[in-house]
Amino acid sequence: MKGFAENLKSIIIILLVVSLSLLSSLRLMKIQVMGDATIETPLQYEPGTLTYKKGIKATRGEIIDFNGNTIVTNDARTDIVLQMAFFPTDFAEGNKVLLGIYKALDEHGYKFEESIPVSFEKPYYFKKSDVSELISDLNLNIYATADNCIDKLISDYEISDEYTAEEKRIIAGMRYQMIDKDFSYSNDLLLAKNVDQKTVVELKELSNLYRGIEAVDASERMIVRGDILPHEIGTVGPIYAEEYDELKSKGYSYNDTLGKSGIESAMETPLRGLNGEAQIAVKDGVVRDVKTIAEATSGETVKLTVDGAFQLKLQDILDNFLTYTFPAINPMPSLLKGNAEPYVYLTQKQVQLRAWLQHRHITSRITLKIMNIFYRQKILRL
Repeated sequence: MKGFAENLKSIIIILLVVSLSLLSSLRLMKIQVMGDATIETPLQYEPGTLTYKKGIKATRGEIIDFNGNTIVTNDARTDIVLQMAFFPTDFAEGNKVLLGIYKALDEHGYKFEESIPVSFEKPYYFKKSDVSELISDLNLNIYATADNCIDKLISDYEISDEYTAEEKRIIAGMRYQMIDKDFSYSNDLLLAKNVDQKTVVELKELSNLYRGIEAVDASERMIVRGDILPHEIGTVGPIYAEEYDELKSKGYSYNDTLGKSGIESAMETPLRGLNGEAQIAVKDGVVRDVKTIAEATSGETVKLTVDGAFQLKLQDILDNFLTYTFPAINPMPSLLKGNAEPYVYLTQKQVQLRAWLQHRHITSRITLKIMNIFYRQKILRL
């Protein structure tokens, strides 16, 4: 009888444990699928709470060669931005904050890059011939001068005469940047890129004084092997005003990067990934709640059919062959493809992608003499 009682007790304990495990599993599944009570029903915030949605940037995908070696990847950095939710709505206070931020960045060796095409010093003049966008943004007539544009910004944003002419120009430039870059709750204003940690800490200590300033994690394209297919890999760059009108509906923000040429452009959609979205609640200048509505999905990795190591060897062979055989000829791209084999793209005197990016402001196009030379891979494989 005693043995039966002990066995019954063990059976009951086991059944209780199994039952609790099943209930816990069901509860966890419900939370994962439907969310808990605070997700099932929208959270009711206290009166005076500002809620807005903001995008979560997806990490851009990598580009690798046939053997999985990285050609282009991403490098983490820290940016300083201005967030509208915390920026003063009062013009006078906002102007004071903007000037303070500009000077603080300058003291730390970072210069705010403005987009307004007007000279910094008097007499003001336009820095480019087509200023129709600027004039349209400021609602001026087509005959407006550079002085008219600056005066309009000073008037619209009540920039006080207590500031010097230089300080007025600084504030006007930053105010126009807000217009040009569509500054909003969902669109931060970029103040400085790739800021060192010492500067980040010192600027964040001033966040109470300069309301709206914030440090955010970001990434930039890092070229690991710029000597492999620089013409085919292509580049990424900022989104320009004429592109933004179309891209805005696709979920892009002004601070996003866009594939401009080559594979970066052709494979823009899979490389970009899908941005996520978060809902942020702010009251009295303090973030009360952050809720992720949609998770960001990183971009896909693009794998080429090019064997990077073999590519470099063939480039050296072609360079040496042409240097000694046809010294007067400057041949460029040449395509090679074998049966079910990786192909290479031969370029004599290969241009480093990193070098081109650093000096592309000098020339937007390089005129190249083209000479097609085909090799059988199996013969030249080293």
